[in-house]
Amino acid sequence: MQKRSPKNLSRKAQVELKFLEALQQRLPENIRILEGLLELNNSNGRHDEGLRIAQHVVAMIPDQADAWYNLGACYAMTGKTTEAVAALSKAVSMGYDDYRWMQTDQELLPLRNDPRFKRLLSKIKQLTAEERALKSKVDSI
Repeated sequence: MQKRSPKNLSRKAQVELKFLEALQQRLPENIRILEGLLELNNSNGRHDEGLRIAQHVVAMIPDQADAWYNLGACYAMTGKTTEAVAALSKAVSMGYDDYRWMQTDQELLPLRNDPRFKRLLSKIKQLTAEERALKSKVDSI
């Protein structure tokens, strides 16, 4: 996948990228800025840069399921399916449970036919159903 240089980005994306990069220079450990850079890079086809940022975020906050999910999505977009499934599995083991989003997230499209990804989706669906059943029991008490 070709990395789009800032010159190939729309004017708006160039301005946003420049702004977030300047902020990141001043506040290098700010997760919100890094997440903004991650999203902007990925949405503009700069997946290698998005992956680099996602790896940095996971190193900063390794206990956050969403960080692992984003890392998995970045791996998927860069064609690293084994790493993608491993990162997504880690996210699920840490509590990530948004089955519907994971099933439709376009960033995970490269994984759709991977049997490991299908098993992971099934696991989330089962966990979600079990959670709803437990909540229903608790609510009826």
